[in-house]
Amino acid sequence: ALSGGPDSVFLAYVYKDLYKNQLIKEPVLFHFNHKIRLEADEEEEFVIQLSKNWDLPLFVESKDVKSFSKRLNKNLEESARILRYRALLRLSKQFGDCYVVTGHHGDDYIETIFLRLLRGSSLQNVNFFYKRTLPITIAHQTYSLHVLSPLLLFDKSEIMEFLDSQNIFYKVDSSNFDDNFKRNYIRKHVLQPL
Repeated sequence: ALSGGPDSVFLAYVYKDLYKNQLIKEPVLFHFNHKIRLEADEEEEFVIQLSKNWDLPLFVESKDVKSFSKRLNKNLEESARILRYRALLRLSKQFGDCYVVTGHHGDDYIETIFLRLLRGSSLQNVNFFYKRTLPITIAHQTYSLHVLSPLLLFDKSEIMEFLDSQNIFYKVDSSNFDDNFKRNYIRKHVLQPL
């Protein structure tokens, strides 16, 4: 999964190098354009160019997340996640139930823990493993999506330091600075001061 942000660009770069050194099969990149932010199309173009520069196959899908969100009466974050993971499931099935690899890193999991605690939720179902299976429901039928998160041992600063040292470009999602999203608020006002 390649958003164009630093985490996913770092992950794609690592997999590109593993492939070029014949250590893995050719990775397939996937970009989901949520059509929420003004810069979404620019990010899509960036990802398309990146895949061409790195000579890797890319699949792109776009959906109107706002309409989907209104129809399901869910928030934008949850609606975007549902549509993105459904698209990833279809792509995974197309390639024979392969794993989807995401750029979630250690900082993401710390944020998840705080989110769960603030909601009063149990930490029992928080998955701290890099390999997991997610249930994805489409048309009242549940499928399994196999997900790897190999960056869990890295924190965000390590990823940023590497990208900067290698002059690897990435996009910055402006919504990551919007405190109206709980995860961003926790990142900025709870975790950063620590």
